[in-house]
Amino acid sequence: MEEKLDALFKLVKTLGTNMNKRFDEVDNRFKQVDARFESMDKRFEQIDARFESIDERFEQVDARFELMDERFEQIDARFESIDERFEQVDVKVDHLSSEMRSFYKRSEDRTNTHQNVLQQLSYKVNVHEGQIKEIQDKLQ
Repeated sequence: MEEKLDALFKLVKTLGTNMNKRFDEVDNRFKQVDARFESMDKRFEQIDARFESIDERFEQVDARFELMDERFEQIDARFESIDERFEQVDVKVDHLSSEMRSFYKRSEDRTNTHQNVLQQLSYKVNVHEGQIKEIQDKLQ
């Protein structure tokens, strides 16, 4: 019986040792699982860092678009300024055109007046020459 008891104690001791090994294996598995979770946490942190860098790049792109919008607004303002200048030039050209038309009209009127005066003088010269000829004929 003693032998049976010794065998049973040995069996219990072996079972206890086996149970301790099993608990150690379970602990090791939990440590491995914890290590996997830690590596996953690191990977998530890396992914978060990548998303943050992507967000920063988007902010840079947005800033560039805002700068481009400002530049387009400046260009639009310049076009508006140039349009106003063209309108001013058009007004001046229209004014000059009307002035030139009235000047040419006055010049034509003056030319016509001068031509009329010359024609009248030429007619009078012819009349006087005719009278002079008649007087000369009478004198001869």
